[in-house]
Amino acid sequence: MIFGNPHRHFRATDSTNERAKELAMAAAPGGLVVTADEQAAGRGRRGSAWFGPPGACLLYSALLRPFDAERARLLPLA
Repeated sequence: MIFGNPHRHFRATDSTNERAKELAMAAAPGGLVVTADEQAAGRGRRGSAWFGPPGACLLYSALLRPFDAERARLLPLA
């Protein structure tokens, strides 16, 4: 698996995780990276709101396949 292949970029989105989830459900391959210039309704750990104005932060989500739920729990900490 190569991260960033494929890569989908959005100028503005509600959540990079939501876009990645939609693409995963449409059979996107592992390694997919979703980026955005601006995010309005992301969610952080413990349900905190996460937004990113343009040029203020790095906004991305990555799709891992095959999915290993036990190991995936550690990814936000990495």
